[in-house]
Amino acid sequence: MKVTPIGKNFNKHQIGEKFESPEKLAFALIKLGKVAAVTQTVKVEDVDISPRTGQPKRAYRRRDMQASA
Repeated sequence: MKVTPIGKNFNKHQIGEKFESPEKLAFALIKLGKVAAVTQTVKVEDVDISPRTGQPKRAYRRRDMQASA
């Protein structure tokens, strides 16, 4: 099962790094709150990076730009 550390580094793995773990061990570590299951992948190319902050730009959903039914 693919998992990733949350909160702080776990063993030799950094936060956000995905690694494979045996299923029984993964469920136990998830229950303890040490790791989280990897369920979704985000494509880096789809996210615009702000040159000022180095973080992804915010995406706003405006009501006035949607079609009314």
